[in-house]
Amino acid sequence: MATILMGWELGDGLGHVQRLARIARLLAEHGHQPIFALANVADPWTVIKKDGFPVLQAPFWNRWQSHGKPFLAASLADVLAIRGWGSIDTLFPLVEAWRRLLEYVKPDLIVTDYGPTLCLAAYEWIPVVQVGNWFPMPPVHLPTFPLLVAGQAPIMPQEEVLANVQEVQRRRSRPVPTTLTSILAAGDRFPTFFTELDPYQAERIEPIWDPVEPVAPLAEGNPSPRFFAYLNAENPKVEAYLTQMALTGYPGTAYVRGAQADVKERLRLQGLTILDEPARMNDMLAQATVFVHHAGSTANAAFAAGRPQLLFPQHLEQATTARILARLGVAAFNLTGAAPEAAGRSLTQVMTEPRFASQAVALARRLHERPRRPALPAILECSLARLR
Repeated sequence: MATILMGWELGDGLGHVQRLARIARLLAEHGHQPIFALANVADPWTVIKKDGFPVLQAPFWNRWQSHGKPFLAASLADVLAIRGWGSIDTLFPLVEAWRRLLEYVKPDLIVTDYGPTLCLAAYEWIPVVQVGNWFPMPPVHLPTFPLLVAGQAPIMPQEEVLANVQEVQRRRSRPVPTTLTSILAAGDRFPTFFTELDPYQAERIEPIWDPVEPVAPLAEGNPSPRFFAYLNAENPKVEAYLTQMALTGYPGTAYVRGAQADVKERLRLQGLTILDEPARMNDMLAQATVFVHHAGSTANAAFAAGRPQLLFPQHLEQATTARILARLGVAAFNLTGAAPEAAGRSLTQVMTEPRFASQAVALARRLHERPRRPALPAILECSLARLR
């Protein structure tokens, strides 16, 4: 029996852990022991509590000071810079914390979804299999990460971030990477999302795999107008958004991750059906005519189902996905600064303008007609090969 560390360090939502959990269950069926190291051990508990896998707190850094300015990343390197890589004083203890966790767990293999510092700690030491959507899996065949926002000045030049990494590795007497991208290029990589949603289409040369979760079936029929919302209570405007959507008169069901009991009750008084635990996504997509979310990994399911989307992106990754979906003609979105009333207007727009539904169905049909490239069996086969 081999020990596999399932690591998640950065990002929010449940998608990272849901992907890792699907892989872990298959590895466990083959007699191996998955152990989870998670940046957030509370919110994903509903995903993995029935499995009985050991769960440890993952090291992570979340103390970037914005000094009142919005964070606008030029590339993934800027995200790393504000997550501890911008200073030797923060990166060194962060990598060392991962090293000690690895020495404690003694994994034969690491499977990670958005674990860049874990990849650095394991660099040329422990084999790594990386999975994830487009954001933590940028193209890595060039010496620097591609730009996310053209013309955006970096928070820190990539050369400076690399210099911090190299000095940390020298102090640790560990192999020194020659480029930032080589850290994420080490090991096996499985970018898992639909090509249409990849902002790196022009730069990417590695193959893309279907999402780890089963591809949502094309939603059949035309149910009566109603929406399903999968949102995060950490967004301070979520309650106001849902209230404005309820005021449109369209019935709606929502799962608001992390919502307190009083928030749920107020939303129920608005006539909404509020779930206490995540529902099966395919069931919700079959019943709803519009899917409301933050433009995270759930975009894959709505896109495959052919459902129009209303999006409330919270950060760069989600805003980028939202803009792609809007350009494809299947979604409307409201950025963080939008007034709550905009939520009701946007919902009405997506509900009443036929172009959203017709384009969503057309693209979904095209997706289902092309050859599949399932990720989960390939990831399992790769992982088992690394354990032989």
